[in-house]
Amino acid sequence: MEWQDTTRNWGLTVERLKARFPHIDEAALRARRHAHTETAQHIAARHDLTQQEATRELDDWAFANVLHRQIDRLAG
Repeated sequence: MEWQDTTRNWGLTVERLKARFPHIDEAALRARRHAHTETAQHIAARHDLTQQEATRELDDWAFANVLHRQIDRLAG
């Protein structure tokens, strides 16, 4: 899974991130597209997680979103 695929529509990505990670600063993330590492750092800082925990949570979230899109595509 590529981070670029997950973030193709950055505005929608930030909305979905906010739903999963409610303490993120939505305005800060919307200001510009962030790399995977930067986004994980932001999540870690806002949710009192280690960098490794935030990265794992972000990867799990992104994987679930990719699966959801694929299921929607297959469903027609």
